[in-house]
Amino acid sequence: MKHFGIPEDGILCCDVLAGEQGPFCFSVKQIPDFKVIHVRFIERSDGEGEPETKRSRPVARSSPVRAPPPRRAAAGVEIVSTSHPCGIRPEKVSPESRFIPKSLSVVDMLKLGNQIKRTTTAIEIYNFDFQAMAWSASPVLVDFNMEETAFGAGGFREAFKATSKHKEYSYTTWVVKHYLDKSLEDMRTLGQTPEQHTKKSVQLHYLARNFAAQLHTDLEKEDNLILFGDTLSYNKVMLGYIRNRDEYVTVEEFVSGTFDKYINNDGTICGKNKNLTEKAECLAHYSYEKSKKEIMSDNEGKLFCAGNLNSHAIDKFVELHKCNSFCQLLDLSVLR
Repeated sequence: MKHFGIPEDGILCCDVLAGEQGPFCFSVKQIPDFKVIHVRFIERSDGEGEPETKRSRPVARSSPVRAPPPRRAAAGVEIVSTSHPCGIRPEKVSPESRFIPKSLSVVDMLKLGNQIKRTTTAIEIYNFDFQAMAWSASPVLVDFNMEETAFGAGGFREAFKATSKHKEYSYTTWVVKHYLDKSLEDMRTLGQTPEQHTKKSVQLHYLARNFAAQLHTDLEKEDNLILFGDTLSYNKVMLGYIRNRDEYVTVEEFVSGTFDKYINNDGTICGKNKNLTEKAECLAHYSYEKSKKEIMSDNEGKLFCAGNLNSHAIDKFVELHKCNSFCQLLDLSVLR
């Protein structure tokens, strides 16, 4: 403006063009040739495309201006022109979405020619706050991509691997456990709803997790953790509700490796690895003593409670258990 003697606060303003006939440029990246830069002078507008005055005023023709070499930007810094057509605000440009290619087999390519009927499974996740002893009132809705075939099954439930793109659940693989039809029948026979049973199961899992954490803390206090070695621990387990199926499930972190059982549901000791079996026995003994002989924890996170059907399992364990070096490190009393 100063070069052509045009006052900056006047009715005219300056646009930078990509060529003789336009269009105007929003940034220096849009200028095709820095040797010759085309500019034009137009009347200012009020933002709606209408000039501020109705009077006819002369407008300068597009004039080539010899420009100095473009400024070099520091590493990682982009020099962007802030000039734009007077009174016209540039539209925000959405960032370009990035498509990540996927390696596909020929079979998968052909499948895409037909309608894909498979969908993700929406699960409402409820967390149990062990410190507050309360359930979350509002669930978090999470889409899980579940495998179609169960990778494990027991007498009560079957387990499916699942993954999610949800920001809070994308960090690992999950296990979604569904009740078998017979298990649901057993619940009804005992007068329990699936929701009640699942909540109780999660709550008792957190109690077992707490016993394991207490054992670890007690060893640290007595400076016996090095002698004991690795302690048993339990992963996070949550209650899930699949609304379109009216089904309650548990959702827990997947643990890779081979699963071994060390204490059976009837209280008998069955582990093959002597060191791990003795640690599992120690945890069961520890939980039994901490609860004043009311509750016993096994290595799966299940709890046997005195006064119900599981009291037989407790009696059997007390009969078979022989205190080992791990029990002695915790100064546990002899059971028999």
